[in-house]
Amino acid sequence: MHQQGVMRLVTSLDEIEAIRTPMAKNNSKYVSVILLSRVIRLEEVRCVTPEIVSAFYTADSEDGGCHSHFQERGAES
Repeated sequence: MHQQGVMRLVTSLDEIEAIRTPMAKNNSKYVSVILLSRVIRLEEVRCVTPEIVSAFYTADSEDGGCHSHFQERGAES
């Protein structure tokens, strides 16, 4: 399980590039996975890919989701 990471704000370019990917064109729900892979940096992972995000996204959603986790941590700063 990944314990340490940083998440930056999503830019318009992030959204445009995510929407243009073939996976997102086939499944619009995949856009969020692509966006997360672009904005999350994990301490122990050199390059966060959509495959990595899709592997932990389901597990994280059981306790409120990674979105809420990052929002809570951002609110503490």
